Amino acid sequence: MKKILLSVLVLFTFSFIIAADTTETFQNSSNLAAKYLDINVGAQAAGMGNAFIGASTGSASIFWNPAGLASLKTSEKTWNAFISHNFWLADMTNDHLAVAAQFNKYGVLAFGFSYFGFGTMDEYTLDGSGLPVKTGKAFSPYALLTSLSYANKLDTNIDFGITLKYLHDEIAGDAAQALGLFDVGIRYFSPLKGLSFDLLAKNFGPKLNGLSVTRELSLSSFYTTTFEGGWGLAVDGDICAQVNADPLYKLGVEIQTPYIVILRTGYHTDHTGLTDGIKNFSLGAGIKVDGKYIDFAWEPYSTLGNAYKISIGGDF
Repeated sequence: MKKILLSVLVLFTFSFIIAADTTETFQNSSNLAAKYLDINVGAQAAGMGNAFIGASTGSASIFWNPAGLASLKTSEKTWNAFISHNFWLADMTNDHLAVAAQFNKYGVLAFGFSYFGFGTMDEYTLDGSGLPVKTGKAFSPYALLTSLSYANKLDTNIDFGITLKYLHDEIAGDAAQALGLFDVGIRYFSPLKGLSFDLLAKNFGPKLNGLSVTRELSLSSFYTTTFEGGWGLAVDGDICAQVNADPLYKLGVEIQTPYIVILRTGYHTDHTGLTDGIKNFSLGAGIKVDGKYIDFAWEPYSTLGNAYKISIGGDF
């Protein structure tokens, strides 16, 4: 019990000390940089309404909760890989790659790389009257995120992990960098079989081009169980507190069938004012064979359109 309380105290003390250096008064989300970091990663997560902080395992955890990487210590395999492509709204795309390796009692190391592409935009300038006019040129904004994680066990029922990040953001040749962003996560496995709890501090650290990066403090509960005949059920519920915004609530369900097929659905709240069309829930499915998987998810975003995600990966 002392180790549990100490872990919780260290995580939140560390997080709030870092948060204390933010002295700005945020009036709206335009005061925050790198909002694209809020675009969640992977088809498995998307299919569960992006309620994935507690469910995350394997190398995909580098993008979600580094404590999930410690799950690899129980695997018979040494390596785990993850690749994901996101067909985002409009002509925006995201690509993610992660590789993790376990080193027995020394823990788990992981490397992740993300590319955020925002399509092609026309370049404008101002004429003599101060009105915008096209220059005839175009540019393609993008961002690159490199992540390095370490995870291990604090105790038999407590996993922890930390991720350090380097962010490069470029718009029309104007570049900005942030080195030293970090995530910290702790996972506690309760005495009740299949039930675990996670605490996560995400995107803390330096500013990007003078603006604070969107930050998150989250609490997650995750429960998984199996039934006769090869059926299984997993439920993840997350509460995510962000800078200058109401908390986000997420609930995801995953159903393991005896036919190698996995079905998923989820619901989440958001900060948009959109009221028309279908939004806030998602559907997904996957196939998993011998530790290898392929997942697909559909996320509707009201009148903005639909996003589709596909991921592949597994142990090797």
